[in-house]
Amino acid sequence: MSDIIDRGKIVLFRNENTAFAFREKISINMRFSWADQSLWNGSPQQISFISVESENFNYIGIIKKGKKPANSGNLFFLNPVFAIPGAGVPFSVFLDRLPSIYQETFIQACSIKYGSVADLPPKAFEAVLNVFIKWDYEMLKLIERLKNNINRSRPVVSGRAGEILAMEQEATYTGLKMGGIDPEIFSSDWVEPDRTTFGSFLDGFKSASLREDAMIQYDHCTLPGWEQIERNQVGVVAFECKNTRVEIIHANRTPLEHVLGVDLIYVNQLFKSLIMVQYKVMRNENGKPRFRLPNYQLDEEISRMRRIENILCRSPDLTPDGFRLNQTPFYLKFCPKIVFDPSDSGLIKGMYLHLDHWQTLSTSGVLNGPQGGMYLAYENAGRWFDNTTFIDLTKAGWIGSAGMNSIDLWNIVNELIESGRSVTVAAKTNQLLMGCRKGGNKG
Repeated sequence: MSDIIDRGKIVLFRNENTAFAFREKISINMRFSWADQSLWNGSPQQISFISVESENFNYIGIIKKGKKPANSGNLFFLNPVFAIPGAGVPFSVFLDRLPSIYQETFIQACSIKYGSVADLPPKAFEAVLNVFIKWDYEMLKLIERLKNNINRSRPVVSGRAGEILAMEQEATYTGLKMGGIDPEIFSSDWVEPDRTTFGSFLDGFKSASLREDAMIQYDHCTLPGWEQIERNQVGVVAFECKNTRVEIIHANRTPLEHVLGVDLIYVNQLFKSLIMVQYKVMRNENGKPRFRLPNYQLDEEISRMRRIENILCRSPDLTPDGFRLNQTPFYLKFCPKIVFDPSDSGLIKGMYLHLDHWQTLSTSGVLNGPQGGMYLAYENAGRWFDNTTFIDLTKAGWIGSAGMNSIDLWNIVNELIESGRSVTVAAKTNQLLMGCRKGGNKG
């Protein structure tokens, strides 16, 4: 595997409150996030040398810049973080051992006045790495571990398998957002698993190292059929942050390259509802994404949705919490052509269309092209839900099914996977927990 690490960072925590928060968080789960005015150069993930209220480097880890700006500047993540053996490496050691050509760069990086993150250009970074490696053999092993972590987080998965993984990633991160967890907290945990056992996107989380105390007591999903789904999963990971836990399950009986498509089922236990999303990939035509019609596979899948709809609507919830803008829980998300990138925690900017809306739209004539063909595109769809609106409506219980206590979720999931689809099931539970953790197991 080629080494693609080109530069690094120095991180200085001089503020007493920030330093206290850092030590507290990494003692729980080896990760820390914060925001300040520091700038960023180079690749998305880099090795960082960390100093906490001292003139020593006390820790080493991987730093990542957040995709969206925080209110007080840029958002940064450290994950994982390891303590440097002993009392750390004094700054003075570097001035003694660094080649003179890099000493001024090092001094400037350790004297930043704004923010906490300083850049080390490629050659200076290499020189600092060499000092660390010669300081202690344990540092060599730590640095190699971090390098491998960064290199393996950028897989080369293309073709149909890559497209399916990208949709499973989209479904996973959407499920987390619906549950109130920011996927950016965990995106740097993804590590490419062994190709011989690569069954789902979640496999990349389970191959990362897990703390033994991450698996703790929690309120389990009580929906009938949930345990049956767990027994038939190809991947299951629980993502935990503060007092929230979102369990994600992937169920699939087909090799990735032969999967027909991806579905997301989100269980909203607070409002006793289900929401179901089926992903459709638009193809590029003359620089514009389009979904061509007729599509007989989609027609067959809509017929299946209508059958499931009849099951979901048998026992409606007539309480105020059971009110929905529309009790049909099916949505289609049309997405431009996507490329698998597990380091990107953002959601695909697609169009969410309710099933009833889609059937009205597809039979209205507005999707007819000038030469007689039919296609959906951004310019003729009219209106749709974007990511933010759709997730907010789902979290608040305004959309989805109503009254799910008598539903056997396994029957629904089993019908979908028997048809050759990959199903991502997400459910939120609450618990007493501080910090953010991730636990996983594979049946």
